[in-house]
Amino acid sequence: VEVSRGLQRLFDMSLADAEQRVADRAWKALQPLIGSDGEMILDLSRRLIGARRFDRAETLLKKLADSPRNGDAEMESRRILSREYLTRSQYQFALAYFRRILEAEPADREARAGAKVALEGTEDTVGLAKMYAQEISANGAEEAAYSNFLGLAEKLLQGGEYSLLVSLCDQVTASGAVIPEDFRESLQNYREKALPMHLERLVAALGGEDEAGRAAARNALSALGREAAPVLVKALESPSGQVRTMAIGLLAQLTGGESFGFVAESAPSGQADALNRWNSWLAALGTVGR
Repeated sequence: VEVSRGLQRLFDMSLADAEQRVADRAWKALQPLIGSDGEMILDLSRRLIGARRFDRAETLLKKLADSPRNGDAEMESRRILSREYLTRSQYQFALAYFRRILEAEPADREARAGAKVALEGTEDTVGLAKMYAQEISANGAEEAAYSNFLGLAEKLLQGGEYSLLVSLCDQVTASGAVIPEDFRESLQNYREKALPMHLERLVAALGGEDEAGRAAARNALSALGREAAPVLVKALESPSGQVRTMAIGLLAQLTGGESFGFVAESAPSGQADALNRWNSWLAALGTVGR
C-alpha cells in the first residue's frame, strides 16, 4: 500500500517523536485520514504491531473486524486481532474473533485450533466439548480429539452437565461419522451414566413455572421415547397435577392412547390399581430402549 507522504509523516511522528504530546497529536490527526480503507488499515496495523504499539493497531483493526461484512480485509483483521489477543492471554477477546472467523469459514483450521486454546485458557469445558463433538461429527477430527472429548465428558459428568453430555453423545453417534469402536463404546457408557439424572431433571422441569421450559422438557422426553418410560411412570405419583398431566400425555404416546384408567386430575394415592397396571406395562416393556 502506498501511503501518502503526509500520512507517512504523521505515522512516523506518532511512533517516534521525542515528545509524547506531539506523538499523541499526530496519532489523533492520523486516524480520520485513514478512514475505512481496508488495505491501509492492515498495512499500518502491521507496522504498529511491529513497533510494539498494539494498542493503536487494535483501534484500527476493530474498524474492520467489527463490521458485519466478511470481505478479505475484514477476515484478515479478525485473524490478526485473534492471534495478538491469544499471545497476550486475552482469551475472551481472542475467542470472539476466532468465532467470527468460523462463522464465515467453519473449516478454518487455524481458527479452530486457536479457539480451542482460548477455550482452554478460560477453562470453558462446555465450549470445548461442543467444539470437539462438532469436529468428530463432521469427520474432521484428528486422532487426539477422541481422547480429548472423553476427558471433557468426564468433567461434564462430574460437573453435573448431564443433559449436555447426553446431547453431545447423541449428536456424535447420530452423525454417521466414522469413529473408533472403543470410542463409540465409551460414548455409550457416558450416556448411560448421565441419562438417569438427565431424565430426572426433565421431569422436574415439567412442573416448572416457565412455559418455554416445560415445553422444551416435554419435547425432549417425547424424543427419548421408551427410554423415558420409567421416569414418566414414576412421575404419575408426583404431588404436582401439572407433572402428572404431562406424564400421562407422554405415556399415552407410547401406548397408542392407553391410560390404564389413570386420571391425572385425581390424587395418585387413590389410584393404586391404575398405577399397578402402569408398572406391569413397564415391566412387560423389558429392556428399555428407543
